[in-house]
Amino acid sequence: MYLLALLGLCAGVLVEAAVSCYHFSGRLTPRLCCRGCGRPLPVASWIPVAGPLLNRTCAACGRPSWFRALQIELATAVTFFVLSGQYWGQPVLLLVSLAEAALLVAVLFIDLELRLIPTPLIALLVLLALVSAAAWPGLGLWNAILGGVLGYASFGLLVIAARVVFGEGAFGLGDANLALAIGCITGYPLVVFALSSGVFLGGLGALFMVAVARRGLRSTMPYGPYLVLAVLYVLAHGNTLNPLVRL
Repeated sequence: MYLLALLGLCAGVLVEAAVSCYHFSGRLTPRLCCRGCGRPLPVASWIPVAGPLLNRTCAACGRPSWFRALQIELATAVTFFVLSGQYWGQPVLLLVSLAEAALLVAVLFIDLELRLIPTPLIALLVLLALVSAAAWPGLGLWNAILGGVLGYASFGLLVIAARVVFGEGAFGLGDANLALAIGCITGYPLVVFALSSGVFLGGLGALFMVAVARRGLRSTMPYGPYLVLAVLYVLAHGNTLNPLVRL
């Protein structure tokens, strides 16, 4: 499991490369670059953990880059470690869950930074979920498709309602697309639990913004990270119908 945590650090470098490049150019190219000016970072930056610490700021514009890079690498490593504990001895499910986790971590940080969710990442998640659906006990392709349809439909309605009540920015189509991917990953009926948990976590985040950060009720915040945390929780508990029983 510790070996997979180390693998997670290495995968985290690739995730950071995609996130940093997308932040600057809008392209999901695995190229470590400065989020401010787009300058490629030194080769040493590809070393997990040590790279960001050795290259704390961009030599061209002086923008700090190390803290976010460390966050992404450590988040990927922790996720890989947790999933390895769940799927050790199930090589197919382990590989699928790790690939989905890497894509989900990229979605989380891109939405956190830019308030948007790239469609290509969602497409990869949906494709991976549908291709691997038969490998998951109790899931299957039909339940995966049904979960995706339910997820997209429910969040599509939330997008419309939120725009009427709060105006633009409360929910976006990217959130509905992410709900589609989550539905395909978890299937029906587990998609209901996954999305409800994400909305609950998002509500806690909104309360924190209002009560602690002193931001107004109409302030925008990304919901994608909360949805990602919810589906990662479900995956960490075997993607089963009753994830709460393992608490």
